[in-house]
Amino acid sequence: MEHIGIDLGSRDSQVCVRNSAGEIVEEARRPTRDLGPWLATRRPARIILETCTEAFRVAGLARLHGHDVRVVAATLVRSLGVGQRGLKNDVRDARMLSAASCRIDLPSVHIPTVASQEIKAICVSREALVRMRTLLVNRVRSYVRSRIGRVLRATPDTLPANVRRALLADAEGLPAHLERILVVLETLREQIAVADAELKVLARDDARMRRLMTVPGVGPVQPTIADRFAVSHSCAPSASP
Repeated sequence: MEHIGIDLGSRDSQVCVRNSAGEIVEEARRPTRDLGPWLATRRPARIILETCTEAFRVAGLARLHGHDVRVVAATLVRSLGVGQRGLKNDVRDARMLSAASCRIDLPSVHIPTVASQEIKAICVSREALVRMRTLLVNRVRSYVRSRIGRVLRATPDTLPANVRRALLADAEGLPAHLERILVVLETLREQIAVADAELKVLARDDARMRRLMTVPGVGPVQPTIADRFAVSHSCAPSASP
């Protein structure tokens, strides 16, 4: 069996192919987008990749073409000599990966299915929206407190309307820069609701998720740290003006 070490890059990747005796039989730099077609032309081999953004996509393509894939944790590849002395050398790193595969049976991290990767992407995107909402909520609360001297009692969803009501009743009115943030907060509220609905449908249609949700306190959308922060700050008592 051949051992193929691939040092992945965003545009180009370095490939090092060794035979069963550990001898290098091929080295090349290939466009990362062309790795799938290239792997399709080769007989089944052991493919060694380091964990990175592109690793699971390439691993899925390699498996599709009958290869034995190992995605090695970044903490482990350092002990194999990859990135020695903190220096990045693609040729040497690909050689190290393929050489290590010839010597030992390298362990792999869990390689999720394409469907699992997509579900995770949806969750990560939702979390990004929630974090952005938290950032903007904090900015709005800070400005309002500096203007009227008190904290508004409001959830992230009701904050825009409460802020408009409070500042429009003030002599200085509602500044344009704050109104822009409030508009974005309202858009984020809508998009987070859409993401929640999408995750609920996915949870309903997946048998594993349905079983998990039989556990008390487990739902289709688990609150992130940003969610908890927003809720904990939404119930702040109103101070006297």
